[in-house]
Amino acid sequence: MPDKMNYLNTTMDAFADVANKSSEIANIIKKGDEQADTRRGAIQTINEMCDALQLACDLISRELSSSIIEFSQVRNGTEVDLRGFFERAAIKVSQSSLRVLLHDGKVCGELHALYDRFTQPFSNVTTGGVPFWENVKTFFARSNAMSMALSGLHAGEMTYLQDFGSFLNEIRDSAEKALLIPWENISEVQQAGEQLIILMRQKRQDMQDQVLAMRNNANACIKKLH
Repeated sequence: MPDKMNYLNTTMDAFADVANKSSEIANIIKKGDEQADTRRGAIQTINEMCDALQLACDLISRELSSSIIEFSQVRNGTEVDLRGFFERAAIKVSQSSLRVLLHDGKVCGELHALYDRFTQPFSNVTTGGVPFWENVKTFFARSNAMSMALSGLHAGEMTYLQDFGSFLNEIRDSAEKALLIPWENISEVQQAGEQLIILMRQKRQDMQDQVLAMRNNANACIKKLH
């Protein structure tokens, strides 16, 4: 099972690559005002990407934390209570639940709007500022990694949503495996719950560590662009 989310790694690499190419901006946009606007647009885009992905991780972390607290409440309860916990835990991290969570949490809308900004220059997102965003697009096009990161925002179910789901599959599999324990083995069910909580805490920490590293890359990139 993956201990990292591929799309967050892609985004981290993209920010690092843009930072390495920051000096090229002067060769792309010659005019002073346009150069300053392009820098501003690049920084805005990096911050918006990073903030939306941070929100996704925050929402998922909240769900994991909620499950961890729930287990503490049913740990010494009935076998029915424990099995109900496993059922709910498996559903929470399913692909369909994650899709609803991130759509309702405005993550997908924000990331899809970013994608539209660079692929549909006459959409509502860019009306009134087409040359400005075209210059930003030209700058980002110099980075293959950034181009990949931006293209990964389209049809998120196939990229970042899928990556979040793959990252959490181990939790779902463990919860579903616990449900297969024969009835009237409450001590075994309790032990499975304890192990699942350890896994949830580790996944939550791994995700938070990765998104912090992404934010650090973003900050380093923004510093180079200023």
